[in-house]
Amino acid sequence: MSAHKHQNRSILTGNYPVLFPDNAWIPLRKLAETTPNDGLLRIYSALSGEALLVTSPPAIRDMLTVNAFDFAHQDLVKIAIKRFTGSNLGFLSNDDFKLHRKNMMPAFAVPHVRELTSIFWNKAQEMVHCMSTELRADPSAPINFREYVSRATLDNIGLAGMGHDFQTLKQPDNDLRNHYRKLILDPTRVFSWVGLLSRYFDMRLLMRVPLKKLIEISQSANYLRSVTRKVIQERSAKLVGSNDGRTKDIITVALASGVFEERHLVDHVMTFLTAGHESTATAFEWTMYELGRRPEMQRRLREELRASMSSDNLAAADFGSRVQNLSYLNAFCSEVLRCYPFSPIIVKVAQQDTTIMNHPIPKGTVVLYSAEVSNHDKKLWGPDADQFNPERWMGEGTAKSGGSSSNYAMLTFGAGPRNCIGANFARATLECLVAAVVTTFEINLANPQTAGKLKFGQTKKSAEGVYGKLTWVRPVEA
Repeated sequence: MSAHKHQNRSILTGNYPVLFPDNAWIPLRKLAETTPNDGLLRIYSALSGEALLVTSPPAIRDMLTVNAFDFAHQDLVKIAIKRFTGSNLGFLSNDDFKLHRKNMMPAFAVPHVRELTSIFWNKAQEMVHCMSTELRADPSAPINFREYVSRATLDNIGLAGMGHDFQTLKQPDNDLRNHYRKLILDPTRVFSWVGLLSRYFDMRLLMRVPLKKLIEISQSANYLRSVTRKVIQERSAKLVGSNDGRTKDIITVALASGVFEERHLVDHVMTFLTAGHESTATAFEWTMYELGRRPEMQRRLREELRASMSSDNLAAADFGSRVQNLSYLNAFCSEVLRCYPFSPIIVKVAQQDTTIMNHPIPKGTVVLYSAEVSNHDKKLWGPDADQFNPERWMGEGTAKSGGSSSNYAMLTFGAGPRNCIGANFARATLECLVAAVVTTFEINLANPQTAGKLKFGQTKKSAEGVYGKLTWVRPVEA
């Protein structure tokens, strides 16, 4: 196997400046930009751990499309997901994965998601009402966007996912949300050490150690699984003998296929609640951050939204479906998703001998792709790839591509047959939430100097969160 190497390398830290970088995608992106390569770049991490980074569209295509089922997540990731959520989806065979995907896909297709947008819009209106309640109590209060969007997104997943309202916007400290918060771990250096040690030791033994934190996580996962199981049983009972052809939540559509066992549907909902919730909520935070920094763009977006509605139909349920046809809103959200990919680096392992760009890739080879690298590649996006510029999505024929030169330039949701199935769901949710806030408030940042500082870990999140100083631009009933 041949791949270009970066010359600056330490035995201890590899190609990175320190053993465990706060945000590994930052030095990784610099490596990709400064090291000549033909699409495959050999990189080294702590203690000379070796991996390949795919950097060019042909290499990414081979990894994510042509040979997509030759690669899978690391065993440590699959074991951790099972330990922390009870989900076995990571251990599905390729054939079972394809069967699940085929029968879950109709629920996430654009036409069905468009039918769900009335749910997203109504929840977005409920969210701004809750924000308004806090502002009435203290007009100078900084609004914690993460707090509100976390609750709104959980409720959306409950309603659109299972037809069940978790009601965390109205009851922020209810049992479900308290258990959910225990399930989402803040990253620490311990995770980095566990990842490093997993190269040499079987970490399944560590996962079984009865540590207090691990026990709490398991208890919370069991609680969420029991709630989910009960709701699915109720939806299944309602489905029997029903010929209702109206809009159905995602689990009801999946149940109608007759393919899924109850335990599999519980696993899928646990995936929605973890990966789906965090990524959408974080994208909303970054959207508020960019709108707060760019008042002229905020005004333009508000004008577009106002032009699409009149004051007497602002809360109309059908507005949610119209949100997706607003060009500047779509462009702004697309640019946020490009610049702030939730998972900047994805690590896979070759499950069998395979190839990338005709280079042999032996079984067990660690291969990475990086949305941070590809989403900012000047060869694909042009000289302004580093700049936040929604206009790139506004040109003729660029609404889907952003003017990039490849279908593999935008990797926020991955690509190929194993891409993120919830991409349409996430975008529609984000657009409704953003539209509701922008039509209700003028947004200024309460923490402009620090909101953009990144949190330690493997996801691209603000360290302290994004806080807003909001003023009403339209009245909201108490």
